[in-house]
Amino acid sequence: MLEKLLLPTANREPNAMIFKLSHDNLNMTKTVCRALLGSFSYVYNIEKVSYGLMMTKKFLTIDDSLKRQRCEWLLGVSEPEVKRQYNGTY
Repeated sequence: MLEKLLLPTANREPNAMIFKLSHDNLNMTKTVCRALLGSFSYVYNIEKVSYGLMMTKKFLTIDDSLKRQRCEWLLGVSEPEVKRQYNGTY
């Protein structure tokens, strides 16, 4: 089912149902991230790559509590953490 939802609609736009299903849903967000990353591993067609990038951009801009995790999973960039040393400095 997810494979069908990742295909473009008739007007060449990403399917909006993916974004609705992924909103504050950890399992669906992980599944879609894996599918998006997997779709870039074997694509050689410029139209499929441009659609995948458009889909990724819209998927990253979902405004919910999982926004940071989504960026980390898709882009591989985690939020930097600052750890205090014993003397109280950074």
